[in-house]
Amino acid sequence: MKQFIILAICVMYFSTCVSQVITRKVLNQEEAAQCDCLKNWHWLKETFENNDAGFQWAIDKKGMERYQQFCDSIEVELKKASDIYECEKIIKDWGKFFRKGHFFVGLNQFTQAAEAPVNTETVHYSIETVKAQIQELKDTLIGIWHSHPYTIGIVRDTINLNRKYVGFIIKSEVEEWKEGEVKVEFFEAHPQLSANLYLRDHSLWKTNARLISDAELIIGNSKFLNTLKIDPLEQQLLSTANPLFFNLSDETALLRIPSFNSAKTDEINTLIKLNEKSILSHKNLIIDLRGNDGGSDYSWREIIPFIYTNPIKTIGVEFYSTLLNRSLYYDNLPFFRRIIANKHIRKSKKNDGKFVVRDSFFIQKLKTIHPQPQKVIILVDEDCVSSAEQFIFAAKQSTKTTIYGKQTFGALDVSNLVRVFTPDNCFLMSYKVV
Repeated sequence: MKQFIILAICVMYFSTCVSQVITRKVLNQEEAAQCDCLKNWHWLKETFENNDAGFQWAIDKKGMERYQQFCDSIEVELKKASDIYECEKIIKDWGKFFRKGHFFVGLNQFTQAAEAPVNTETVHYSIETVKAQIQELKDTLIGIWHSHPYTIGIVRDTINLNRKYVGFIIKSEVEEWKEGEVKVEFFEAHPQLSANLYLRDHSLWKTNARLISDAELIIGNSKFLNTLKIDPLEQQLLSTANPLFFNLSDETALLRIPSFNSAKTDEINTLIKLNEKSILSHKNLIIDLRGNDGGSDYSWREIIPFIYTNPIKTIGVEFYSTLLNRSLYYDNLPFFRRIIANKHIRKSKKNDGKFVVRDSFFIQKLKTIHPQPQKVIILVDEDCVSSAEQFIFAAKQSTKTTIYGKQTFGALDVSNLVRVFTPDNCFLMSYKVV
């Protein structure tokens, strides 16, 4: 039993996709405007090239000559950047060279939030305007969209011709926002819409927006759902950030897990404990992971007993050992976890600049195979990422489970995210160390 507990802790630590967060000074708007765009990019580029676990793989696949030519073009564009926001967009384009996920670079998240609130505009569009434009224009962006705590109407702006669409508050569950106030503005930019999104304190965030479908819209980091296109249950499932459980019928139960973020672990475990008897009394179980943005493998450990039929094999990881990576990954470990990792830390220090294998694989064995649920459907889509994909990998090894939906994002080649800030705190970069 003790060996199993230690193994479980090791698996949790070495296969969990978690972020080591470094607290930095909050920049104000004036300080952000003084950021040296080119200098910051040079620092980010060198740091990434020397420390990211997937950098060499990308170079081997695409070629150093191609990469150098791409970097030359990025530098030319950065020298032309008119402001820090344009600089950010160009640097983000540089990041797309390496992989589509498990990498982020952008302005210090506090920089934009620290900006002073702007004067809020009020428009006189209404729900009737939205419905009339839907009939007239057949434009999929026009609609009534919800993302807690806001319901907004999006219409073609026929008054302010400097923007293509405007999103205004129809209903707000926070007192900072009132009906009719402009929550978001959209401008044409290929291949996405650029957007001005006004945050809870009415400060401005320049970001991008994209339609996933005629029912789902991403603005910055928020997903909005078209309330005219989705039935109430589906809207409830897709709009919440919290885990949910439903008894759909006498035979079928549904478990909705929108995120495996470590902050949700206790909430997920509590929900499972409260509904354990109900889950085990149903013939069928649906586990809805659509949009699950990953987080911690530990967040899905309590789900495994419901789907388990035979030992589950988990592939181990290779840690890319550098001075910076060891500092970011190990220095802030709690005492107990550091003791467990101590042997690996010593091994890593002796292999600077190399990949260090902790264990080639782990085997998880449970004593009990529950007779019910007999069938488990796991719903997935292209936004299932990282730890969600690790769960799917484990779930596919059960004879009970069927994976249904779209191909997932694809972010298990490199994992375990760490974060660094540029020396002037202007930019944040998240990259992978295993």
